[in-house]
Amino acid sequence: MRKEHFEERTYKTKVIDEIICNKCGKKTTLKNEFPLMHYFKTDFSYGSSYDGLTLDFDLCENCLFDFTNSFKIKVKPYDELVKWAEED
Repeated sequence: MRKEHFEERTYKTKVIDEIICNKCGKKTTLKNEFPLMHYFKTDFSYGSSYDGLTLDFDLCENCLFDFTNSFKIKVKPYDELVKWAEED
């Protein structure tokens, strides 16, 4: 059996006011628009020259595609990957 009661509590939470693209500096707020920004985080592991380092950054969609288009091996969009997998 549980005995319960209601209790008023106050919590602090982090609220994001705006997101800024780390590459081009484009800003977006979360108030009146859907943010077309993408968050990335990577941790460098043992043996890396950057062992223990964590990088996190935001890219707008244009900068994200500029970045992926610079890859020697092109990235396939997920839709194409699903079609490709279904063909096998």
